[in-house]
Amino acid sequence: MVYLHPYDLDADVPRIKVPLAFRVIRYYNLAKTETYLRRLLSTFTFSAIKDLLSSITLSLPVTQIR
Repeated sequence: MVYLHPYDLDADVPRIKVPLAFRVIRYYNLAKTETYLRRLLSTFTFSAIKDLLSSITLSLPVTQIR
């Protein structure tokens, strides 16, 4: 599963003055996000989660309750 906000693809997003920890989490390698996403999309096969869930069959043990 891949989850991105639209602003994760904007390397020129305005920087706000926030604590260092937040800056590292939010802005570190931001310019490389698009490259990473393109690599993921070309390397792996993706589908909708509903398709994945509909293809799974669960084999749960059936027990009888008396």
